[in-house]
Amino acid sequence: MGRPFIVGITGGSASGKTLFLERLLGSFKPGEVCLISQDNYYKPRHLQPIDAQGIHNFDTPQSIDFEAYAEDIRKIQKGETVYREEYT
Repeated sequence: MGRPFIVGITGGSASGKTLFLERLLGSFKPGEVCLISQDNYYKPRHLQPIDAQGIHNFDTPQSIDFEAYAEDIRKIQKGETVYREEYT
């Protein structure tokens, strides 16, 4: 197997990224594609930025643990298995 090919899909919250990717996965054989959702890299709620209205803002770059995200992508590029809890 060659080096994995990585494609990023971006968009705002609730813009349909996950739905699009789930449908796209249906075009591939099992095991050919791995979906890595950035949603699973949100920092814990108590570390989320709070906006001017006092609401946790998950749409800022500060809300994502980019170090963990990048590390997991590096592992996948090396052929390693990555386990991540689904963000709920």
